[in-house]
Amino acid sequence: MSGTGTTTVPLLLFVPLAVCAGLLLSLDGGAQAAEITAARHIATYDRHLTAVTGATAVGASALAAALRDAPVALASGRNTLFLIGLTLCVRALWGSGVGMLAAAGWVVMVTLVGYDAYRTPRTWAVLGLAPGDLVGVALAGLCFAGGLGVLGRVSLGRRLQ
Repeated sequence: MSGTGTTTVPLLLFVPLAVCAGLLLSLDGGAQAAEITAARHIATYDRHLTAVTGATAVGASALAAALRDAPVALASGRNTLFLIGLTLCVRALWGSGVGMLAAAGWVVMVTLVGYDAYRTPRTWAVLGLAPGDLVGVALAGLCFAGGLGVLGRVSLGRRLQ
């Protein structure tokens, strides 16, 4: 925990941002003209890369939770799925820069107003919920699925195959 005064923030809330940033760099690393005219379906590769990244994040957090006997580490995988989905949905509308800003902004918003006076996380915050919270898992899964859904359809204002 890191904190000043009466506010404490788990540092694990910030870990998914590195995964989101790396994924966006990889997704945006291709040549746009080649992707649009390619005979291969680049969007399918992007979806697979994103799914593997999400699965790896969940697996790594589960492994960390088991090895360190720290169940709170499981929430890191769920939070990564949520933030990847949020980033991809925003990216489809306004580009990668705004997508990454939305993910970072969400983390900051959760740290500032995502908890009530008794330090109970609000449901909308998702990131602060307990690792096994079914609502948090469902919201993260829906957001990740939505991000995968828009990934191949619209990307930075252009249509991909």
